[in-house]
Amino acid sequence: MKKYYLGFLCLLQLLLGTPPTSAMRMHNLYQVSVPVTSQQPEVRAVALQQALQIVLIRASGNAAIASVPAIKQRLSNADNLVEEYSYITNPAPAPANQPWRLQVSFDATAVQNMLRNANVAIWGQDRPLIIIWLWDSLSGQPAHMVADDTDHQLVSLLKQATDTRGVPVALPLMDLTDMHNIAGANIPTGQLAPFMAASQRYGSNSVLTGALSQSANGFQLAATLTTSAGQTAWQITGTTLAEVLHSLANRIADTLAGKYATVITSHQQASIQLTISGIQHADDVSILTYYLDHLTPVLATQIMAVNGSRVVIQVQLRSTPEAFIQALAVDQRLVPVTSDTTDYQFLWKE
Repeated sequence: MKKYYLGFLCLLQLLLGTPPTSAMRMHNLYQVSVPVTSQQPEVRAVALQQALQIVLIRASGNAAIASVPAIKQRLSNADNLVEEYSYITNPAPAPANQPWRLQVSFDATAVQNMLRNANVAIWGQDRPLIIIWLWDSLSGQPAHMVADDTDHQLVSLLKQATDTRGVPVALPLMDLTDMHNIAGANIPTGQLAPFMAASQRYGSNSVLTGALSQSANGFQLAATLTTSAGQTAWQITGTTLAEVLHSLANRIADTLAGKYATVITSHQQASIQLTISGIQHADDVSILTYYLDHLTPVLATQIMAVNGSRVVIQVQLRSTPEAFIQALAVDQRLVPVTSDTTDYQFLWKE
């Protein structure tokens, strides 16, 4: 499946005057491709299990999902969850013994039911967009800030790693606006505040700053992830650049999934009533209900009243109310009016 870089999406939206949302809906979570040695049925059966395991990791946020007994025993039935598959030529530089890639689309509902029946947390498709400011001081080139259209091998490895874990990322444009906004800032010395401010242009409050270097012992990455929940810092080392970047992607995904993934049931766990103000246009109510209906914790919604700029909606949940509030915090389209977490009053920011 053709993939478009999120950096290009950011550029397009900035040119149109509509900054990207702080969350990204991951439409390709249940689509994956894996290298194969042939198109024989027995090879495909093994590859489908590998592909399903990748999709389960993405959908749950749990890198060890295959070790869960209820999941492990169902991996051999991966073909039952497939919507469609096809083969493409494995692009260069592919190993000679893996000339093909098997592209698979899994049934999202079936995968979620598999996780739900195993009592495993599900990480919804709406995920925080991570703006990555990466200072590259690798050997053989002047130190610089990585932009989406430069450092092709580095950018490719980074996006491959984050795509594997289902983490939406974007690199800065590093145009005149960005250079002005971060003038005087320095990631290696910990001067991070300007990068947080510069990221507002991209519409995200989830930011990763990192400094990448190389020594005789391998590669080193000092990284800090800043989200609405606070900051997490890592010192990552590895013998290859790919190893370091995959470790970074795993740590980002583990951190976010720990915050946003939740156990979902097929039946109603709770029912709450939302009072939402800020409705300005005739179609806002339909957009709002569509948004709510597609949140993972939501089972059903019902409009109770509409009064000018205010709407009251009853929401049936297949999770806890706390998990629902966490889901709302991802893209902040519904902003709490009060600090009381049991007072479900929100402001709609379309």
